[in-house]
Amino acid sequence: RPTAEDAELLGASHTSRWSSASRRMRRVSVSVAVVLLMGLACVLTITAIMVLRLWFVRRGYSTVYVAIINAAAIEVFNSVWRHIALALTSWENHRLEKRFRDALVFKMFAFQFINCYFSFFYLAFFRRHDGTLFGLARSANLATDRCGGLDCMYQLRQQLLISLLFNFVVGTANETLRPVRKAAITKLKACLKRASRRVDVEPEADEVRLDAIAAKRRRKERLTPAEERLYEQNELIVDIVAQYDLPELKAVEFGLSPTFYEFNELALQFGYIVLFSAALPAAAGLALLNNLLELRLDSVKVLKLTRRVPATSDSKGIGAWRSILLFLTYVGLGTNLGILIYTSDWFERFYPSFTPLDKLLLVVVLEHALIGLKLLIDACVPDMPAGVRIALAREEWL
Repeated sequence: RPTAEDAELLGASHTSRWSSASRRMRRVSVSVAVVLLMGLACVLTITAIMVLRLWFVRRGYSTVYVAIINAAAIEVFNSVWRHIALALTSWENHRLEKRFRDALVFKMFAFQFINCYFSFFYLAFFRRHDGTLFGLARSANLATDRCGGLDCMYQLRQQLLISLLFNFVVGTANETLRPVRKAAITKLKACLKRASRRVDVEPEADEVRLDAIAAKRRRKERLTPAEERLYEQNELIVDIVAQYDLPELKAVEFGLSPTFYEFNELALQFGYIVLFSAALPAAAGLALLNNLLELRLDSVKVLKLTRRVPATSDSKGIGAWRSILLFLTYVGLGTNLGILIYTSDWFERFYPSFTPLDKLLLVVVLEHALIGLKLLIDACVPDMPAGVRIALAREEWL
């Protein structure tokens, strides 16, 4: 807590600098308004893509192209929103870094939940019972969008599969090629800058040779005996300069933790799997294969293509991402039960006399029963075994 002298030097008190309730409320209100406006723009865009799908169906075209357009629109909105959310959270001027990270996580995922899953919720729960696309199909003089249980499940499965594959390919390529692209742009700028100076004085021989040695080591080429001796004399300098020549990780460049965007991608992927796994059970296997591949690509990116970051141990747990994953888990119980009972034909084969209201009540009852079972397991099984708690307490005491 700053002293009175420090507050006078800063020109403001500790409370007015960070904790002004009115200023905080104004900025948070603006952020919420921006989130809602971006969410509305996202919903309108996805709805327009659904109308485009009806237009494709009317003319006999394949709807796979529309699913690809939808996946691309989701990716574009996510990329744009990452920059907007970061700017809004920085503008809110949170006092603690933890509050800054938590606000950024909730702000980012609130929009991404609408952007990534809106079309899937429509396909899973509204399309079968409201075939007019909220009245737009009728006003646009297009065919109705209503479908049977099997057709709805097929469309949901197709959209989910294309979205997952699109995210896997585009996301992996973007994350892997981004440092390569940045390094090439940096080298090009350096070459143009040196050419524009037109320096007549030749650099010293040692400087040229050190640059050549660093370049050879990056290409894993064999050094001459003279270069080996020079490298041994200047090993630390060459390695440090070589590291600073590499581009930073995307999250580190924006002042975030190195794994922030990786957690964001995993949370979105977890949402696709948990919320709609009843439509595509193989989604978990596809995600596993993608994560194993991305694990190797990330290791190459961190060790070879980007500047290394020091290991940090000040973070306890995964922060606000834990709340996001728990939220998706609870919502996933209701969505999967709704898909099986309310959308697909599987339940109607065994209980054809159930009305839509009966199905809805059954979904609510089963969902609450599963949530109660989950809470009971959490209460009975501790997150950390007693032996581990004792070992950690002993280590902390020592």
